[in-house]
Amino acid sequence: MTMWRIHAPSSSANLGPGFDVLGLALHLGITLELEPDCQQGFDLEISGESADTLPRDRSNRILSVASEIAGDAVDEARWKIHSDIPLSRGLGSSAAAHACGVAAGILLRDGSPPPPEQLFQLVSNIEGHPDNAAACIDGGLQAGSGNSSSWIHVSLHIESVPRVLAVIPAV
Repeated sequence: MTMWRIHAPSSSANLGPGFDVLGLALHLGITLELEPDCQQGFDLEISGESADTLPRDRSNRILSVASEIAGDAVDEARWKIHSDIPLSRGLGSSAAAHACGVAAGILLRDGSPPPPEQLFQLVSNIEGHPDNAAACIDGGLQAGSGNSSSWIHVSLHIESVPRVLAVIPAV
């Protein structure tokens, strides 16, 4: 039995200074466990933040992106998704979901993970900007720019990783 585990962290790019340019990977994230060619056929388990509001079919953001890449292989896999990223709060939940979806789609199609640069380019294209994608894929503090024909990013060295406290009101 083959099992792949993908983890994509949340990021700070939609908070405060550096909006749409700077992104810092944070400790919250999405973890996807994927079993291709599952004997039982398609199965989707979702847990964590907002689990009860997320679709449990191909309209799920992760599965939708994966199915664009891998087609029907999505329907033959067992998916276990856990997220502790609050949705719609500026913490990069969509970039993390897109990164999981792209990585899963390429794994299902090719049987091996994508190179980080390919993953970065594809996720940045989906997102329309590279800030959250860069932090989510390469970690640390990232600065990014570009357009759909070519995205770039650089890692910025910081002496010590800052502690981040996000106060997230209920809406």
